[in-house]
Amino acid sequence: MQYVTTISQKGQIVVPKDIRDKLNLKPSDSLKVTLGGKNIIVKPLTPLGEFIGMFSVKKPITKKDIKEAYINHASNTIK
Repeated sequence: MQYVTTISQKGQIVVPKDIRDKLNLKPSDSLKVTLGGKNIIVKPLTPLGEFIGMFSVKKPITKKDIKEAYINHASNTIK
């Protein structure tokens, strides 16, 4: 499946509806954009809500702990 899209004056692109539907992407979802040689690679990030319950801890979890876990998970699963 291939699509052609155009970069707007603000540098924005549109992800075609078929792709958004297949990946269940919604407005405000986060995407990781990287450069792979001469290619632009766009991958969805896991929603933060999916991390609920994945921690077993002996101390209270801070917002900083959650943010660090989210960033580490995203960088390990999206390469």
